[in-house]
This record gives sequence, structure tokens and C-alpha cells, in this order.
Amino acid sequence: MRISSAESKYIIDGIKANFRQDGRTCDTYREFSIDTDVVSNTNGSARVQLGGTHVLCGIKAMTGEPDASGNGRIEFYVECTAGAKAEFAHRGGESLGIDMTNMLKKMAQNESAINVEGLRIIPGTVWVLRVDVLVLHCMGGNLYDCAALAVRTALDSTKLPKIDVVTDAETNEPIDFDVSSDPHAVQSVGGIEQFPLLVTISEVDSTCIIDCTEQEECCVGGRLVVALNRSGNLCAINQDRSGGFSPAALIDMLRMARQTGTSLFQKLDVTMASGKGGLAGSD
Repeated sequence: MRISSAESKYIIDGIKANFRQDGRTCDTYREFSIDTDVVSNTNGSARVQLGGTHVLCGIKAMTGEPDASGNGRIEFYVECTAGAKAEFAHRGGESLGIDMTNMLKKMAQNESAINVEGLRIIPGTVWVLRVDVLVLHCMGGNLYDCAALAVRTALDSTKLPKIDVVTDAETNEPIDFDVSSDPHAVQSVGGIEQFPLLVTISEVDSTCIIDCTEQEECCVGGRLVVALNRSGNLCAINQDRSGGFSPAALIDMLRMARQTGTSLFQKLDVTMASGKGGLAGSD
């Protein structure tokens, strides 16, 4: 998307005055909506809408080989559909999809993100969670945050089939397992309480803002994508765009990210409990 120099100046002047085009202050999130269990052939799914940005996430649980530590795995795949944005036509969204996939992998590698030991079934067999993220529309900005909200919500809704472990009669060691065919015999994925959310902090003419619209993103000089868990701990960080930051600006951006992350988790809890969209922002 391109905007004129006059539009850019109008947006920047508003941000510097702490009054954005849609009436928000620099540290306020837009309203978002969440729907869960929207894809029938998955173990868990969610759709998140944040302005004109719509992201769908589906999670499939498959049995597979463990990682080097003998634990289960979580794998991410992000696809930006050709219709999500004009620039994505003719495979134009591939690079962005790879960048988003790498960021999601990076934040999930934090040891507090998910209890991969809990995904073990028997020695040599584990649950592998395949997380597919589909960007349906990308005309509202703040794509990384929206995708992370979809992943976090889909994980909350994911149900694993109940497993009956078969043990050796003499040693009592697990040797095989049966997957229950009862669709109601399921269990939640445990150990995801601290699975992070992403908070994107953007710098516009030395002013930090959260939850940029598509028009505001055209004026961004530098940007940090920060992964934070429910306790406010930083799990991963990625500098997006080419702009650099002074030490003082970096501290301010991380402080804003922590405040926003705490608020996002609180509003997400309310949204999930009510089944309605939530308004999240930093107070």
C-alpha cells in the first residue's frame, strides 16, 4: 500500500499529538473478535479479526517420532493467500509467510511456552502438533499480533484423543497404545498457560505506537516484534524493518510491549469466557 506525502504527514502529526486517525491514543489496541472451532477437520481452530486483518489457524494432532530429547513437537506453517492483499498475488506473500513462520517457531522454542514432555505417548512415539496459519485478509495492519492471537486461541481449543497405553505384562513398561475412537473421549493440550503472544511496537518519527493500521505502517521507521508470556517475561524478539533504535527508545518500546502483553492476555481471557470480541489496550 502506498500513501501520499500529505497523508503521511497527517498520520505522523496525529501520532505525535497522541491522537490517531481512528481516535485511539498511541498505546491503545483496536477491538478484535475471535471465533473458535471453525474448521471441522482439525483438533482445534480459531479465527481472529483485527480491523481489516483476518487470520485463520487450524491445529492437527498427529502421532510421530520424538525430537532429540524424546519429547513431542509443535510445527508451524504460515500461508498468505493471494487474495489477502494485492502484493501477495503471484506468490508475493511467500517471503512474509516464511518470516512469520520463523517468528512463531522462535517464540514457541522458549521452555515455558509449551510442555513438550506432556506430548509423549510411549517411548518412540509422541504427539506432533501441526499449526497451520492462513492469512485471509491483510488490509488492517498488525499481522504478527493477529496471527499469534489466532495460534494461542486455537491451542486453547485443541483437544487430543484419549490414549490407552498397553504395557508389558512382566515389566509393566509401555509397549503400545490405542487411540480412542470415541469423539467425546478427549483431553486438552496441557502446559500452554505460558504460551506467548506477540506485541508489535512501531516507531513513527521517534514516537512509539502499538497495533498499527495499514496506513500507519506506511509511516513506520522501525519496528520490534516481541513475544511475551502471561507472566510478562520476554520470550523472543525480532527487529522488523531496517530502522535502528537508541538504547532509551528500545527500553521504552520493551516497556510498552510488556504493558500491552499483560493487557492482551487479560482481554483474551475475557473474550474467551464471553465468546465475544474483546477490546484490548494498555491503560
